[in-house]
Amino acid sequence: MRLETLVRTAVAEEEFELRLETFADKGRRLELPEQPPGPYRVLAVGEPAPQLHMIAARVDIEKGSLEDANQHLQKALQIEPNNPMPYYLLGVVYQRWQNFQTAHDYYELAWQHKSDDVKYLLAVIEMDISLGKADEAEKLAQDKVMYFEDSSALRLAMARLRLMKDDYVGACRYFAQAMVLNPDNLSIKRSYAEALISAGRYHDALPLFEQIVQDPSIADKSILNV
Repeated sequence: MRLETLVRTAVAEEEFELRLETFADKGRRLELPEQPPGPYRVLAVGEPAPQLHMIAARVDIEKGSLEDANQHLQKALQIEPNNPMPYYLLGVVYQRWQNFQTAHDYYELAWQHKSDDVKYLLAVIEMDISLGKADEAEKLAQDKVMYFEDSSALRLAMARLRLMKDDYVGACRYFAQAMVLNPDNLSIKRSYAEALISAGRYHDALPLFEQIVQDPSIADKSILNV
């Protein structure tokens, strides 16, 4: 189960290969090979730019250059230690390295720095599950589910935690809530329908499968086999 959300760079590598050089002087002026387009334009020349390190880290993560990404993120934290995003991306790096405890610690630091952002909470929950702490993950999710009243993703996490314990009735309750919040999501509909079948509620599952079959975005109907 993966709840990880990684923001992808909007600039193709061939259009903009970000190369961060060392700071050239005591003013910490960044030397760039060229001015990046759009939102990646340098905002204030001569000032620290942790955003550039984070952009470089995202590109490195996509390329699989995890050690380079780690170095960029550590530099970003030196400049801006209260920014939650470098901690989050370091969690992604360590998760890719299969070091789940360190990934958990970084995700938790991200969440501590911005506790009203559900993606950081979801990352902590995912790592609790990976570390075999499903009960702790469920308690954390349950404690926060009302606070994040508009989050379908958190309700999906709760539903899947219920499925891990074969609690199909509980899973259906959370899938239903997630579908109310995100009614057009076919993945939620299918997961909800499968949970309904497991709970013996065949008549409730049938309309959901009919909705999925009729959706024009589903070209291969064989994926609906359950």
